[in-house]
Amino acid sequence: MGQPLPSAAATQTVALQRRSHRRDPAWGIIPVAVPERFGYLSEEEARQLARRRAGVTRARQVRRRRRVAVAGLVSVALLIWALLGVWPSGGSQSDRLSAPRPARLQAAAAPHPSAPPAPSRGRAGQPRVAAGPALDRAGRRRREIALTFDDGPSPYTAAVVRVLRRWHAAATFFEIGTKVQTAPGTVAAQIRYGFAVEDHTVNHSDLSGLPAGAQAAEIRGAAKRLHRAGAPPPQLFRPPYGRFDGTTVATARSMGMRTVLWTIDSEDYLRPGTAAIVRKVLRATVPGAIVLMHDGGGDRAQTVAALSKLIPRLRRRHYRLVTVAQLLHDNPPPRGRIVVRTKGGG
Repeated sequence: MGQPLPSAAATQTVALQRRSHRRDPAWGIIPVAVPERFGYLSEEEARQLARRRAGVTRARQVRRRRRVAVAGLVSVALLIWALLGVWPSGGSQSDRLSAPRPARLQAAAAPHPSAPPAPSRGRAGQPRVAAGPALDRAGRRRREIALTFDDGPSPYTAAVVRVLRRWHAAATFFEIGTKVQTAPGTVAAQIRYGFAVEDHTVNHSDLSGLPAGAQAAEIRGAAKRLHRAGAPPPQLFRPPYGRFDGTTVATARSMGMRTVLWTIDSEDYLRPGTAAIVRKVLRATVPGAIVLMHDGGGDRAQTVAALSKLIPRLRRRHYRLVTVAQLLHDNPPPRGRIVVRTKGGG
């Protein structure tokens, strides 16, 4: 007699066991989430599956939190970088001189922790400049240079100031008395922003051929016009074209001003092109250098464009941009150096 046929319940049990084996990890197949109510998973297997799911969820949350934390740290680092002046703060061409932010300029010019003690402050909050002979450079103690601009104010002065403020860069302006008289508001704004405004004679005359009285009138007349425009008494004087004699230096010194020329002539007055101006300055830049540029005396669009490229490249070389007074305080000029300048673009 043959074997009895299996019951329907026994057949269903065997089928379920075979399906379960097909999902067993021992067979090399990853288990599939199957509802318990269909009978494919035991209660213990369901609990294990739930724990695995919870572990995967927690791992995803941890990864997400790490990404958010890293993004936050990067944002904070970029913000600090921008505030320190490594990146420009932005600003459109419609920025105006009517919204002073001297605190930004002062923060950008804050001394390095290794800098010498804070100097005694003179005119316009600038360090006092010691009396002495004419000079065309400072010492090389620190990696600092001074950007200077001659022959303003002019319609281009506002654009120069915008670029300087955008990059938190300090600068010194040597201005002509007759032009100061026609644009006193520009001078007042420069002072509010923390820039140094100094003497460049009344009429931009060659002083080397003038008698002592005429030289004194040129220097004193410009100082008076700067004072009427809201500037403090100047403590630096730059002779036009870089031409002067012993009388010029003595006259300026008697009025509390030191004669300052330049180390690097950008030759922007020749309008050689933006790239040429930038290249000329970068090739000659050394610590303690005084750079001659112009915000007046003609079309200075190339100067403005060059300045936007020059400042970040100087910063990448780790130069700090300061006023001439700050440069001389931090880097006392070499003694015994005799400066004789017969031509130039000042």
